Amino acid sequence: MAFIYLSNHFLFKEKNIINNENEPKHSTECIINIINIKQDYVYTIFNLLATIISVISLLIVTYGALIAFIAFTINELKRFTGKYTSINIRRLRATFGTYLLLGLEFLIASDILKTVLEPTLNELAILGGIVVLRTVLSVFLNKEIKELEAENEGSGEP
Repeated sequence: MAFIYLSNHFLFKEKNIINNENEPKHSTECIINIINIKQDYVYTIFNLLATIISVISLLIVTYGALIAFIAFTINELKRFTGKYTSINIRRLRATFGTYLLLGLEFLIASDILKTVLEPTLNELAILGGIVVLRTVLSVFLNKEIKELEAENEGSGEP
C-alpha cells in the first residue's frame, strides 16, 4: 500500500491529482490519468516517428536530385568531346524518377501516421494527393523503363 501511495504521489504530483491531505484521489481517477499520460507519450512518439520519416523522404529526394544533377552535368560536358548521347538523359530521368518514387513512398508512410494521429479532412486530402501523384509518376516511370529496356535489347547494351 505504501508503494502504491508513493508511486501515485510521484507520478501525479505535477498533475495536481493529490488532494490537501496528501492522499491520492479515487483510484479510478488515478488509472484514467495514467492512461492519459501513456496516450500522450504514444502520440508524441508516433508524431516524432512521422517527422523522422518525413525527413528521410526529404533526404532521399535531395540525394536523388544531387545524383541526377551531377550525372546531367557530366553528360552535358561530354558534348565538348563528342561523347554525348540522349539515351543517357533518358536513363537519368528513370534513375531520378526512382528516387522520387522512393521518397514519395516514405512521405506516404509519414502522412499515414499523421492521418492516424489527427484524422482531419485536410490530412486525408494531403495523403490522397500524394498517393495519386505517386501512382501517376509510377505509371509513367515504369513505361519509360520498359522503353529503355527495349532500346537496350535492340542496341545490345547491358
